[in-house]
Order: sequence, then structure tokens, then C-alpha cells
Amino acid sequence: MNRFNLSGKSGRFVILIAIAVSAVFFISITCMPAFASEKSSQAVEEVNTSSVHESVNAQSEVEKTIDSQEHEAVKKHGSGEKAAEEAASEKAVSEEHQNVNREVTSESHKGVKEAAKEEEKPEEPEVTGSRFAEASVEVLKRELNSFWGWRPNDYITFFTDNTKNFQLGVLEVTRRAAVELSERISRTGSTASLNKNLEEARNLLMVKADAYMFPSAGFSYENAVEDIEKYREQLIKGHAAFFNRTDNLIPLLQRFEDLLGSCDENLVKQTEDDGTTVSTFAADDYFYYAQGVASAMVPILEAISEDFHETITSRLSGQTLHHIIHSCEEAADLHPWMVFNGDLDGLIANHRANMATFISHARFYVGVLIKTLST
Repeated sequence: MNRFNLSGKSGRFVILIAIAVSAVFFISITCMPAFASEKSSQAVEEVNTSSVHESVNAQSEVEKTIDSQEHEAVKKHGSGEKAAEEAASEKAVSEEHQNVNREVTSESHKGVKEAAKEEEKPEEPEVTGSRFAEASVEVLKRELNSFWGWRPNDYITFFTDNTKNFQLGVLEVTRRAAVELSERISRTGSTASLNKNLEEARNLLMVKADAYMFPSAGFSYENAVEDIEKYREQLIKGHAAFFNRTDNLIPLLQRFEDLLGSCDENLVKQTEDDGTTVSTFAADDYFYYAQGVASAMVPILEAISEDFHETITSRLSGQTLHHIIHSCEEAADLHPWMVFNGDLDGLIANHRANMATFISHARFYVGVLIKTLST
């Protein structure tokens, strides 16, 4: 009986435990449905939220798809308009090019037709004497218009004495050609009147080469060149005459022969007229003077071969004239860096003797040509 007595301390402890267990059981039975419902509601809310998000995402994707399609449609529409505009512009450009090509083609056809007409026209023969008139002052005109200008009338010519002597040689040839052109070649005979331009040119060329002013040599020679060019214009227009007869050519060649003989003597002599030895400074003066003579003769002799062609060929003298021109060209092309006056059999060159080779050769053939034309 004592084992199941609940009135003592142990009995009261057992009763309290039983009450606690029953209370816990009651509470669990009462709260579990609410907790479960809360969990289920949370789950439902989560499900609903996820579904809403999914629907929103789906809707946004649909909207993006629609926007992209609309953008592509607009882009295609825009590109279509651009393509249409480009096609229209290309068409306009092509039409413009076609018009330009038609114009160019028509103009080219016109040009071809005009050229064909010009080719059909016979070429006007060059007036006899125009080449000689031009050649007679060709080298002098070049020297007057050169960098140094006319040097013989300058006060200081020590550093340009070679140019000065070259120009003096050119002047002597031009003078002789102008005299013969004025007194013989442009006239029918001694009773014919002189051409005013040629007469004025001849007088102006006789001004001293070293005249500084009143009148100036360079200015006078420029006016002489202009006068001879005026004669040439008159000749082309038929207002002047040029007679390419043998009796007009021989006196000119004789003047050239005399001038070449003087150059030849200065190139080969060993002493001056006063008995002194030819100095080095005098040697290069003689050298460049002879070179100026040869340079001025080349275009005049070439003009003679054209304007006096019938006269030369009738005497079979073309080869002789060619020898003269060739010798003068060789003399004009002789350019030593310094003119030496060595012994003829020495180690140092003697450039005067070298120049004399071509000058004497030209003088010899001028004499041959004169004899051939005279017979």
C-alpha cells in the first residue's frame, strides 16, 4: 500500500509531472493546426509570388519580343526608304554621267573632225629667209638675256673675262651677218633701197661693245635684235624680200672665213705683236673669243643649209657645209675646267692648240665651199 501512496512528496512530484505532460500535449494539439496553416499560407504566398514574377517576366519578354520586332520592322522600313533613295540617287548620277559622256563624246568627235579638217589642209611652207633672220641674232639674244647680261661694258670684268670675250666673239659674227643681210641678201641689187629695220639694226650693232651709256651697248644690241625680228615678221607677211642667190651667200662666207682665220692665228701664235710671249691670261681670252665665234656661227650655218638649200645642193656642197657645222659644234662644246697654255709637246695641255684644231678645220672647209660655189 505504501508504494502507491500519492500523499507524500514523491506523489506530489509525480502529479506535477503528469500535469505538465498533459499541458504540453494540450498545447501541441491546439497550436499545431495554426502553425501548419501559417506554414501553408506562407508556402501559398511564395508560390503566388513566384507565379506573379514568372508572369511578369513572361510579359516583359513578350514586350521585348514585340519591341524588337517593331524595331526590326522600322529598321527594315527605314533601310527600304534609304535603299530607295540611294537607288534614285544612283540613277540620277548614272543619267548625269551618261549626259556628260554624250557631251564629251560629241566634243571629241568634233575635235577629231576639226583635226581631220586641219590635216586635210596643206601645211604652209616656211618662208625662205625667216630661219636665217632668226638665227643671225639667236646667240646674241641669249647672251643679252643671260644671268650676267652684257659684260664687255662693265667696269669690273676680272672674274667674268671669259664671258666677256665669248660675247665679243658672238658680236663679231652677228655684225657680219647683219651687214650682209642688210646690204645684199635682202636686196635685188645695188640699186635697190635698204630695208629700214635692217639698216637700223646694222647701225646699232656697230656701237662699241664697251660703251657704258649714251648709248649703252647692251641697250643698242637689244634694239638691233628687235629690228631684225621686225624684218622677219615683214618677211613672213610678204612685205620684205630675201634672195638666196649664190652671189649673196659667197660674201657672207668670205667674211666668216676671215674671222675664223683671225681666230686661228690667235690660237696658234706663241708671241704677241710686240714680241712678248702669249701669257696665260691672254691665252684664255683668245680661247673664249674663238669659242664665241664658233657658237654664233652654228645656228647661222644651219639656217644657210635650209634657206640656201637649192644653192647648196645644186653645187653638191651639202657635205662640205656639214663639215663646217660639225667643226664649229666641236669648238663650241670644248669646256676645260681651266685653260692651260702649256708647251705643244709638254705634259701640261695647251687648250689654245686644241681649239685651233676645230677652228682651222672649219676655216678650211669654208674656203672649199666658197670655191665650189664660185665655179
